[in-house]
Amino acid sequence: MTDPTDKILTALYTLLNNQITVTTTVGSGTVQVPFFTFPKNDSTYPYIVVSTIDVVGDNDKTAFNTDVLVTLDVVTYYSSDAASTKQANAISDGIMDKLNHETLLSLTGLKNWRVRLEASNFLSEMTQSGRIVRKLMRYRFGVWEG
Repeated sequence: MTDPTDKILTALYTLLNNQITVTTTVGSGTVQVPFFTFPKNDSTYPYIVVSTIDVVGDNDKTAFNTDVLVTLDVVTYYSSDAASTKQANAISDGIMDKLNHETLLSLTGLKNWRVRLEASNFLSEMTQSGRIVRKLMRYRFGVWEG
């Protein structure tokens, strides 16, 4: 089995990059949410970034399966104490619409047979200028060569 990491990241980028639109946290209007594997230092909020990837072999005598666990980190920012989980929830709703058990990833040389949201949780961090609100979403992708 080859390492499916790059193929999964490419498929996630195609599926998610600028494909989710949310209301801005300041003023009115909307913004498209970018997807990064490594955000630039000057990236603007909100964005989705890959936090962790774990590749776990699930092989037996008859099949060469691999589980790939990907943690997506939805990162939002509020410039005051009036922070909320609303924007992070809206982005995660968009991700869940695009990544669900009915939507398998298109992977060259591999078959994606499972997409499952395993867990999600919130993190919040105070900065000197506001608050960063994050939602971590852990997905399990089952793949096999074929």
